[in-house]
Amino acid sequence: MCIEEKYSVVLVEPLYEINIGFIARCMKNFGFKKLYIINPRTSIGDISLIFSSHAKDIINSIIVVKHFDEIIRSHDIVVGTTGKIPKQFSYIRLPLTPDDFAKKASQTNGRIAVVFGREDRGLTNEELAKCDLVVTIPANPEYPILNLSHAASIILYEIYKAESVTEERERIAGRSERDLVIKYLEEIMDILGYPAHRRNTVKVVFNRLMVKSSITSNEAFALIGFLRRLSVRLRNVIANA
Repeated sequence: MCIEEKYSVVLVEPLYEINIGFIARCMKNFGFKKLYIINPRTSIGDISLIFSSHAKDIINSIIVVKHFDEIIRSHDIVVGTTGKIPKQFSYIRLPLTPDDFAKKASQTNGRIAVVFGREDRGLTNEELAKCDLVVTIPANPEYPILNLSHAASIILYEIYKAESVTEERERIAGRSERDLVIKYLEEIMDILGYPAHRRNTVKVVFNRLMVKSSITSNEAFALIGFLRRLSVRLRNVIANA
């Protein structure tokens, strides 16, 4: 699965048309082609075409969507980028560096969306919470926030570098397979009477473990089979108690 088929770049509510052009140019440099934009706050016209240089084909093929959830539904892994990780995500959303993320991503072959936030306020906490992984670029703590196109250049370069090492890869579990694992996990938590306020954290952590470990389809189905049998056995034990 080549870069242009495997990866999508997603811009959330971009404010400046010039940045759309710069991002497209950066994508062209490193072999990316699919650009999604969620609710652009600017037009997409001549300025973006001018500053895209030789990447006009990417500008002309931009897919505009209204909701963040549309990206989640159409990709196996959604990766949020941020210059500063919120404290409430410190233990369930440990950020990866661009090179660590790229190495992990290169070992998978599912559809991956790399999401860049707004120029003025980045991604919201709610949007970051919906991402499977979070990537941050180590920078001077006195001023860690990079220009949008500069951040994109660093991350896309790391992906390009990691993907340049070609090898045969087993298919990773897609979102539907991971969701099935979580479904049986939820059933088990129901049976055990696990506290409602802790369930979301368990689901987020479990999903993150599957994504970071690049769990394969075969591994996911083995896990699904185990959790399903465990769920049935627990129900029988409780019913006969």
